Amino acid sequence: MLVWQGQLVSQLGSQAFVVGTMFWVKHATESASTMGLVMTLATLPFVLFGTIGGVVADRASRKRILVTCDAVAGAAVLSLSALMAWAPERTGLLVVCVCVVSAMLGALGAFFHPAIIAVTPTLVPAGRLGAANSLREASGDIAALIGQAVGGIAFRLLGAPLLLLIDGISYLFASVSTSLASVPRAPADGTVDGASRPHLRDQLRAGFGFVRDERGLGSLVFVSTIANFFAAPFVVVLPFFVEDTLGASSDWFGYLIASVGAGGLAGYTLAGTTARARGAPTLLACLLAMSACVAALAWITTPIWAAVFLAMAGLFGGVFNVGVVTLMQSRTPDAFRGRVFGLVQTLAMAATPAAMVAAGIITDSAGGDARVAILVCGAGLIVVTLWAATHRPLRDYLNDRAPS
Repeated sequence: MLVWQGQLVSQLGSQAFVVGTMFWVKHATESASTMGLVMTLATLPFVLFGTIGGVVADRASRKRILVTCDAVAGAAVLSLSALMAWAPERTGLLVVCVCVVSAMLGALGAFFHPAIIAVTPTLVPAGRLGAANSLREASGDIAALIGQAVGGIAFRLLGAPLLLLIDGISYLFASVSTSLASVPRAPADGTVDGASRPHLRDQLRAGFGFVRDERGLGSLVFVSTIANFFAAPFVVVLPFFVEDTLGASSDWFGYLIASVGAGGLAGYTLAGTTARARGAPTLLACLLAMSACVAALAWITTPIWAAVFLAMAGLFGGVFNVGVVTLMQSRTPDAFRGRVFGLVQTLAMAATPAAMVAAGIITDSAGGDARVAILVCGAGLIVVTLWAATHRPLRDYLNDRAPS
């Protein structure tokens, strides 16, 4: 509870940072290129340091990682807030500082996220792991929904400095809350505290070796990466889909994003409250249903039905995500858990920029018709799902069975 409440508050604050910096950059520079630079700097460090972050999560105290990352993030955001309040006219300096802080938060996330996923199984009984993952995933969606609903209004009423002040305080609250929790420290590669630990490079190599040698796990990492590649571009083409295909106002961009989040919340709840939301048949059926919902958007011409199909995609995707994460947590030894999830998240983040660029090129080549890119993404998801369904080691892994 201590860890979860801290993360819920900090995630709400993070939405304040995203909204505050995006609107500030737009108003201060009126430059989409600068906006793109800030977004790139927020994700690139995650790709560069994600695997190393996974090693550190298996090597050091996970509690210390969580507490330190939140504390450093809070200090960085509070410093940026103070600078914006005291020197609002120094636009050039502030743009540089926004870029630096965004990159810092991305780098801290590369260490934080493998640690929080790896530590969750040590904080709850095995039978409650699915429910804990559902709660953790749902808190992120709740924070996003609230942030997207009130973020613009809050920026208009409070301004960027106050929004960033709220974010900085939320990070510090999370750091203090986690510091009060009792978090076991996992031994690295079977060693105990005080014993000689392998070199970081050797631990990284051992992590890759574990994923390669665990039959089915490597296939699951591959499927997750490819699925993310086809799912990630949707945000890029959504504005074109809303205005040009649906003929709706820009307000529907937020409504459709909210539909995905609401469906995801329902999926997380379902996955956390029933034991039936697991096993290869259920998980692969959810992935296939999500893929079909995405592909079906290419034929949707009304906003209401688009919201319905996106909500269903979010629901099926939520069940799949919680089921897979819970399975990987329970099947992966504690000493390797950080590295496995660090690798998964790094590959997912690395695929995102290329997927977004490809989706933009496809949409432009189709004369701005977003339906072509959406159909390609849906078809790609269906193909990777059908491959997964025919791959015996992956099915055995999803069924939590030893390889035959």
